[in-house]
Amino acid sequence: MRRLRIEHTTGFTYQGAVGASYNEARMLPSSTDTQFVLSSQLDIEPSTSVNYYVDYFGTRVAAFDVLAGHAALEITARSLVEVRRRPLEFSDLTWDRLAAASARSIATVEMLGTSPRTAAHPEVAEIARSIAAQYETPARAAHAIAVA
Repeated sequence: MRRLRIEHTTGFTYQGAVGASYNEARMLPSSTDTQFVLSSQLDIEPSTSVNYYVDYFGTRVAAFDVLAGHAALEITARSLVEVRRRPLEFSDLTWDRLAAASARSIATVEMLGTSPRTAAHPEVAEIARSIAAQYETPARAAHAIAVA
């Protein structure tokens, strides 16, 4: 087992002071059968109260409002996670079945599109395509891309 200390900061700077902001942050890990969250916290500046819930994807969400005037917002997530090794299990899902499933899947429709801010860099996308073309299944291709 390994322990990982994770710290991530996201910030916003506004052109001028804003009177209020309404936010959701998805920055905290969840415990699963292969990882155990020993500790996690969000630090928000300016300070405010936070309500937590789990969304329909199983992600921990921190919802908060900053109702005082502010010109910047900074959110820092700090977590300590214990990670357990697990054996690799490759699905036998084929490229054709994956395409058909993604075309009809409503549950994942939010994850199928990109925006200018989330589009892959053309060079990175080409590297991923060239690696994926070498594998008969999406699972093996995804693993090869991840370890490349």
